[in-house]
Amino acid sequence: MKIKLEKEASAPIRVARNVFDLCSMECGYIQPYSSKVFDTGVHIEFSDDTIGLLTNNPQLHVKHKISFPSEIIEKKEVNIIIRLYNNSSVPYWVEKGTKIAQITILPSHHESVVFV
Repeated sequence: MKIKLEKEASAPIRVARNVFDLCSMECGYIQPYSSKVFDTGVHIEFSDDTIGLLTNNPQLHVKHKISFPSEIIEKKEVNIIIRLYNNSSVPYWVEKGTKIAQITILPSHHESVVFV
């Protein structure tokens, strides 16, 4: 796996063997019951035998009700952009460098399916 960072981007932070925190490269408000797109500035090139699983940052989700649908990334190369949803009644301010998501790197196995 290769990682390229844009000039203002933060490097992914390893939190477990194959899990990394991803930070916002920009700041902005997410209004109540609304969403906003944030660029991480992280470009990942996966090897042929890996995929990525994007998930919520647990602290944002539990403490502030900020979330997004989990996503499996199977593309060879990807720029990681996250649409965050504010599920609360108060605006939430995202600072540059806020940990907004996690990516888990997983092995990719293409199993044959046999219908019986």
